[in-house]
Amino acid sequence: MEITVKRRPSTLACTISELWVDGSLECFSLEDVVRERAGERVSAWKVPGDTAIPAGRYRVVITPSARFKRDLPLLLDVPGFAGIRLHPGNTAADTEGCLLVGDNVVGDTVTGSRSAFNRLFDQIEEALGDVQSAGEDNQTDKGRYAPAWKHPVVDLQHEDRSGQIEQVDHAAHDADADERAAAGAQRIAEFGTPDTGSGCHQS
Repeated sequence: MEITVKRRPSTLACTISELWVDGSLECFSLEDVVRERAGERVSAWKVPGDTAIPAGRYRVVITPSARFKRDLPLLLDVPGFAGIRLHPGNTAADTEGCLLVGDNVVGDTVTGSRSAFNRLFDQIEEALGDVQSAGEDNQTDKGRYAPAWKHPVVDLQHEDRSGQIEQVDHAAHDADADERAAAGAQRIAEFGTPDTGSGCHQS
């Protein structure tokens, strides 16, 4: 499973990205401002609690979050950061380095976050289950199980493209489209205020 996050240039408040799963646009993501400077150590440019993680490829697992008291995807081995997860949220106030996901973008806000997260979580969970199943099966025919051996990864990229951000069209969310639009830029704290620390929460 390949999760590709195509970052657009940061605003003064946050970074909006398109989030693709195996080559198909799934939803959008919101992070803190990108401050990364090529060739410099993370400590040289990181503003604690207000900085997006470095671009790169990170394995994803699902582990219990002590902060949110539920299982959440966790990015592994992020330089200079700890506890970086994918979770619902709406604005940069809801993250300290983590990736928030949503179906729509309104200014510096993502909306439809909970439904977008639930879909993405299910896909990651299924991919991890495939990896585990492949490991338990007879490995004499590795070619047969090759797709399952591709562990879920997040590939964070910087991408500067012109054009209006489009809305992800999912029929299942048409019923609450009016409600999301009315929310506009209003912050909806879906899981409460993030913990302090290197990531959104300690886990």
